[in-house]
Amino acid sequence: MKRILATVLLVLAAVLPASAEEAVLPYKNLNLLADVQFSGGKERVVLILHGSLSHNRMKTVADLQKLLAAKGFSTLAPNLSLGIDRRQGAFDCAAEHRHRHTDALDELGAWMDWLGKQGVKDVALLGFSRGGDQAAWFAAEKGHALLKRLVLVGPMTWTWESAVKPLDARQKMMIVESLKRAKGAVAAGRPETLFKDLRFLHCDKARVAADTLVSYYDPAETRRDTPGLLATLKLPFLVVAASQDQILPDLLPRLKAMPEARDRLAVVEGADHFFNDIFAEEAVDAIAAFLKK
Repeated sequence: MKRILATVLLVLAAVLPASAEEAVLPYKNLNLLADVQFSGGKERVVLILHGSLSHNRMKTVADLQKLLAAKGFSTLAPNLSLGIDRRQGAFDCAAEHRHRHTDALDELGAWMDWLGKQGVKDVALLGFSRGGDQAAWFAAEKGHALLKRLVLVGPMTWTWESAVKPLDARQKMMIVESLKRAKGAVAAGRPETLFKDLRFLHCDKARVAADTLVSYYDPAETRRDTPGLLATLKLPFLVVAASQDQILPDLLPRLKAMPEARDRLAVVEGADHFFNDIFAEEAVDAIAAFLKK
């Protein structure tokens, strides 16, 4: 056990910026956690949001935070609670899914308020993957007095067809039937109704609440598709896309075809969806140039 703990601490030390501190924010009946580093002072901060069921110390986010700090940018990297108090690390697929895609919007607002209380005057919101869609949705429909710029790194695209493509025939049938029943449960005021043994996101045999299933899979909700939100944005934004993104292969072609995105697009050649290693440096070079304008 001691050896395992030592290994975990070494891993965290490798990905967490040396001077970052953990912030705790009471929120509803939960406590939200974030890594904050005021390396560039407290007036301007980059708020970095992670991807699907992940966390603020996933390699992509940790690399972005560390590299931005090295360029003199203060950063805040929160963990979405996903309905769990003091959530750390990746979401455990064995746990019940009682969270919604849109919960992120309210939690982002709570962290914006927290930053304001720290004396921050200017926030650039950076979202990765699913966090990119949540960041764009927040900027488009909620916004905040502190929010000045938006950066979307490999932001999520979504269609019903792409969502169910990884499923086999049985898994797809279960999602279709469960989604229909889940909508009925939500309409009847029973959002907590639990559906079992579903392939949900990347979790097998998941236990999923009705409103959770509807939030992540309802075909009628188009705002989970980030490109569709770009035309509604009223603040400066940059989209950073990977040329070899096999997880979201439609993202780059769609962005190149969109007049509102073409001039706000930075392509990292050779990078995959996670912008590992040198590709993170190239992404941050583009982000830093945008933020310094």
